[in-house]
Amino acid sequence: MLGEESSSLGWLMILVIFVIQVLLSSIILWLAMKITRVGGSFLALVAASAIAEGVAFIPYGGTPLSLIVLILLIWRLTAADLWPDTILVVIVSWLLTLLAGMLLLGLYD
Repeated sequence: MLGEESSSLGWLMILVIFVIQVLLSSIILWLAMKITRVGGSFLALVAASAIAEGVAFIPYGGTPLSLIVLILLIWRLTAADLWPDTILVVIVSWLLTLLAGMLLLGLYD
């Protein structure tokens, strides 16, 4: 019985982390789209973030594949051109995500 409780707690924690990552990624993508002056709906960004974050869970190559998926989804779900708009939005959002992570971990003063 104890193993089942810890297993379900583990899945719950993964789900909570997934939701937080999707929300943070969506907000940062929205900010990056505002910075680069690209139009698109927030719901489309949430959908793109959720799919890309799901792909990132694939072992051995999920992270680079999620980047490709995110670029393609933003390109298709928004009014952005592939170059330079979509590529710049993803690069700016990844840089903002890195900065946010550093701030949350206290690595940047």
